[in-house]
Amino acid sequence: MLYCYVSGQGLHGLELIVSVFQQQKQLLSLETENQISRGEEDNRRISKIGFLVWEIWKTRNQKVYQQQEINPSWTIKRAKLMENLVQKITREVRWRPPPADWIKANVDASFKKNTGKGAIAVVYRDNRGKILLGFTGLIQANSVTVAEALAIRQALIIANNLFMEKVLIESDNLKIIQAIKSKSPIGEALAIIQDIQLLLEQLLGRGITWTPREGNLLAHKVAREAELGNLHSNWSMQPPLEILRIMHNETLSVTQSDSVPKEDGTGFDVNQTYKFELKKKSGNEQSWRWVNDNLKAIRESFKEMKDLKIQRPPKFQ
Repeated sequence: MLYCYVSGQGLHGLELIVSVFQQQKQLLSLETENQISRGEEDNRRISKIGFLVWEIWKTRNQKVYQQQEINPSWTIKRAKLMENLVQKITREVRWRPPPADWIKANVDASFKKNTGKGAIAVVYRDNRGKILLGFTGLIQANSVTVAEALAIRQALIIANNLFMEKVLIESDNLKIIQAIKSKSPIGEALAIIQDIQLLLEQLLGRGITWTPREGNLLAHKVAREAELGNLHSNWSMQPPLEILRIMHNETLSVTQSDSVPKEDGTGFDVNQTYKFELKKKSGNEQSWRWVNDNLKAIRESFKEMKDLKIQRPPKFQ
């Protein structure tokens, strides 16, 4: 890529960047034997190369599409800053609560390639980590990409059908999130992604973001248990013990206090209600009051649905 003819035409300083990189033996840590051994030090070397190449590509695109002047030294500095930023991120990633007046829908899919069958899960939570709604459904797909896309689309269908406002969709499938945001086609899931983009446009407030698997454990667990047939119909109102554990762990970043006696041997009470304290944030916290006002009726409607089918809204059929 560094010597790509097309890239070079749009990045007149490319030769200088490459020459600087070649002189930065310590930065790139390139071995003359062209051998890459295993170990933490070599992983860091590889990551340095990755950050550098990524910043070169970004600089090239800025020159080609935005006619921005390039500065090789700044390209290198940005690569170093990005590497330092990533290193500061702790390995233990937790679920991130949405803003005070938003709802977050975490989605995931459990899929078996050999059978083409699986299940999807959608979990709507408020900024305290409380489950507002939960959805699971069995699916038939030809790849995990399609399965994950179906989960995102279902979250948006529910949000639109219930006239939700300010909904943040979160998935751990980076490939799909990038395709949705950049409007880049993925052949195997093209029609589904097009549906997703249209559904996003219908929401008054919306957002879609990626999170590492560690930040999406609840939706992952729910999808897995749904595929195995281990969830009862009202799991979102009375979460099983394992799901309660994940909820507790994912919301440790939110100050919690519980006063309900704990179950012997587990440390958790299935019927326990967790209380959370958050710093007050600016903004209209009443914009989704309808959720609390209609929560009981909404949950009852979900409870009465014996066989939840995944369908496109009439507009997209």
